[in-house]
Amino acid sequence: TNDHLKHIPVVMFSGLADEERTIRCISSGAEDYLSKPVNHVLLDARVNACLRRRQAEKHRLEQYFSRELSRELACNSELLKTRDADISILFCDIRRFSSISERIGASLTIEWIDATMSELAGVVFEHDGVLIDYVGDGLMAIWGAPREDAEHTQHACDAVVEMDRKLEELNQRRARSGQPRLTTRFGMHHAATHQRRDVHKPAM
Repeated sequence: TNDHLKHIPVVMFSGLADEERTIRCISSGAEDYLSKPVNHVLLDARVNACLRRRQAEKHRLEQYFSRELSRELACNSELLKTRDADISILFCDIRRFSSISERIGASLTIEWIDATMSELAGVVFEHDGVLIDYVGDGLMAIWGAPREDAEHTQHACDAVVEMDRKLEELNQRRARSGQPRLTTRFGMHHAATHQRRDVHKPAM
């Protein structure tokens, strides 16, 4: 099979309807297998189901990876193979989150935490990082896996500088509407680790 063609869904047709051929076709990368004569209503249903699965997979990948890397992962499964990796890890959270949220109430807390995390996640993707998880009022991201990156530490540091700038812009907008100023804490770590083939937790 060609990894660079795996993003193209394939439905096989054959006049020979037996289980062995069906298994062989799907094992080779086909999305589905239909016997002739083709029922066009069934074909339409199978193709639509295939496209929905692909769209769901695309959405799942883009929760953790940039759009560019998501497309690359869809085409090149080798990036997700189990291997040793040298990575940089970033932790970021909001200082005094509990006291601020108690002061401004649940509705406004949800609004500003969503805006803040969206901005920070966007910076991770812009600097070729991978979003691992949101942890309460913070996030965790890595550089160096699943795609190797010789400059992963520099990219992580650049992301922190950009996050700080974005947060200052957010604070200026909040100040104009009388909302409290947010400050964040950043922690970074460089480590050798083992990458597992697990898209939901794409790194470790």
